[in-house]
Amino acid sequence: MERHRAGTARVIPIIVRHCDWMRTPFGKLLAAPRDGKPILSWPDRDEALADVARQIREAVEALGGTGTNTFSTSVTTPTKLASDLPRSSNLRLPEEFTEKDFDDFIRTTFSYICRFFQGSVEAVGERNPGVTGTFEQIDSRRMITILYRGGKKIAEGSVRLGSMGRTGGIAFSPDASASENSFNEMLTPHAGEHSLYFQAMGMSYGSTRDKHLSQEGAAEFLWELLIAQARR
Repeated sequence: MERHRAGTARVIPIIVRHCDWMRTPFGKLLAAPRDGKPILSWPDRDEALADVARQIREAVEALGGTGTNTFSTSVTTPTKLASDLPRSSNLRLPEEFTEKDFDDFIRTTFSYICRFFQGSVEAVGERNPGVTGTFEQIDSRRMITILYRGGKKIAEGSVRLGSMGRTGGIAFSPDASASENSFNEMLTPHAGEHSLYFQAMGMSYGSTRDKHLSQEGAAEFLWELLIAQARR
């Protein structure tokens, strides 16, 4: 903090969980992610971590570093940083999201779900002796997963991209050979004040329509629809 006040260093509090950090010695500093919103409270944690990385890079560049491999603590004229001034923590304004933002969010989430299912299929056999599984990504818009116990099929499902944009989504069917227009659940994208998220349409048993799902939450939700078949 002494070096921060002297202008030879930059202290950036990184808020991971909700805590009373405003009463600490660095409570008046500009925290990351934006406005000190805890990382674990963001619907999309990748977005929160990217914002932390951006703020660190900008701080390095402001101190005369390159933002890559070197840091400089040499400042010719130390000046009072704006973040030393008292400020409100209520600074965020609602963001606007374009059709491209929605399309990119749907595509990247589907890609993440594919990796999530592939990793889960590999892990489920390690955790449950006698259980094996297959994962197959048919193309850039559809994948199927099947679980077996002792060679007998105990669960199956397909996940595919629907239409894109605000009215598009990601569909799930408990049938690996389901037709393109057949599904039992659909996750549709929505815009919050500061990020995009998914909501289930509520077609499957036990699903809640009001839950906001990040990419990780969407993958876990669909995996639960698949593995629930094996628990019956």
